[in-house]
Amino acid sequence: MADPQKKVQFSEESIYKQKIAAFILEHYAIKATDISLHTLDYFIGKRFKELNKTFPEYYEYLIQNYHENGHEIKLLLDEITIQETYFFRDMGQFQALTEYVIPRLIELKRGKDQSLRIWSAGCSTGEEPYTIAMVLREYFPHILDWDILIRATDVNVFALQKARQGVYRKHSFRGVSDFIISKYFEQEKNMYSLKDTVKEMVSFDFFNLASDTFLPVGRGNKWDIIFCRNVLIYFHKERIKSLLKRFHSALSDSGYLFLGFSENIFSYSDDFESIHYENSFFYKKKSAAKIGEKKRSLSRRPKAEVKREKFKKCPFPNGAIRNPKAAEAIYEEKLKDILALFSLEKYEQAWNKIQHIKIVPSENLTEHLFIKVRILSNLSKFDEANYMIETILSRDPLHKEAYFLKALILIKESEIDGAIENFKKVLYVDPDYALARLYLGDLYRLTGKFKPSFREYQNALLSIKRNPDKELGPFAVGFSPEILTQTFINKLKSLENSNQVEGRKQNQIVYGR
Repeated sequence: MADPQKKVQFSEESIYKQKIAAFILEHYAIKATDISLHTLDYFIGKRFKELNKTFPEYYEYLIQNYHENGHEIKLLLDEITIQETYFFRDMGQFQALTEYVIPRLIELKRGKDQSLRIWSAGCSTGEEPYTIAMVLREYFPHILDWDILIRATDVNVFALQKARQGVYRKHSFRGVSDFIISKYFEQEKNMYSLKDTVKEMVSFDFFNLASDTFLPVGRGNKWDIIFCRNVLIYFHKERIKSLLKRFHSALSDSGYLFLGFSENIFSYSDDFESIHYENSFFYKKKSAAKIGEKKRSLSRRPKAEVKREKFKKCPFPNGAIRNPKAAEAIYEEKLKDILALFSLEKYEQAWNKIQHIKIVPSENLTEHLFIKVRILSNLSKFDEANYMIETILSRDPLHKEAYFLKALILIKESEIDGAIENFKKVLYVDPDYALARLYLGDLYRLTGKFKPSFREYQNALLSIKRNPDKELGPFAVGFSPEILTQTFINKLKSLENSNQVEGRKQNQIVYGR
């Protein structure tokens, strides 16, 4: 018989966690994704115990802390916002900044208003605004005597503190050339300190994008460029609409907006036109007259306007691939040959062929990278594969197959804890991913965690029962829903026997390509 006291206690806990999530949404416009809810649940459970408070007491404490701009709300925001970033993240957009955007702004402003105002909104630990500063120093030294402002803001005060220090580990330099590192950083052991010439170009401030006003730039000027990458994914629909409207107002008439790859604004705003540069997209502010003309001429939302132009070669390493629309059919034909070689386990030949593809349609770029990662992992080139996985996840933070493949690589490298964490991420994105539960259950079993293993197998069976027609994913080679169901049944029976023998572990893990 269930304990009624326990049921009431759980209900109270659930109510107050929902209240806290609603409070964060209201005051910071950060929606509770599956991943942040998991983190929020862990953080709240830990803190109310550390502070020796009940859930109602902790909720009131948090609200009071917010009004006093206190430490607790900052701790909470630090916990639920992801600080994953690195220098020159998404090289294609910095290529666009260098070859398209800044040259046009210089041409427009030369001899007139010789100023450049750039806002990095949601700057995290500073890699993005410092990259912008390095771009200016490296490729536009002739305008360094202009009135240049690079303002970086974030809601996370701990990230801002680290940004101001300007000290980073090697992990922040994925794909950055040794030349750039040696020119702009000083190395001491495994730490890299940014030189003052770059640090002095950037100012950091706390700013909440959910607030009703925008950060002023001084003397009535507006922003020439706004970077707000991988931030909108946290916000709910109405907040995104409001934010884009205010970005439009805050930009100069010739202003540009850079967003993350997974952030398509055309469901929320007609105030920008999309510019397609190589394999990257960014946005230009529409004039009020153009917005009005569009609203008068169309009764429904228009398709994205895309400008395509030819540009010089990218000055950065690892430059983007050209992808004209006329080559889409050729690309599809080549891809069929590559996938056929892959299915025959002729990985070297598949790799040689895919390396010769120079034109990739922009809508296929992420999956193109994923195919390359699968080939690399089967060639045991794990360092290259891991680097490319990070690139995929920077474009699409919810790419479950990338997390899955990362977990498989970690298994092969005997990094069991890391593999478990990445299979969990797969399940955060897709709780019904049965094959991920199979691997996770096997890993728990391997490490002697029989109860979690049993739970994963059971949950997988329930998932298959709920969704018998669900695709099993690219790694389910040799599996069908029926075979997978029987596999889970056999493992549950075996696990029940294993639990009777203390310390017994099953070492068999099924690998998929």
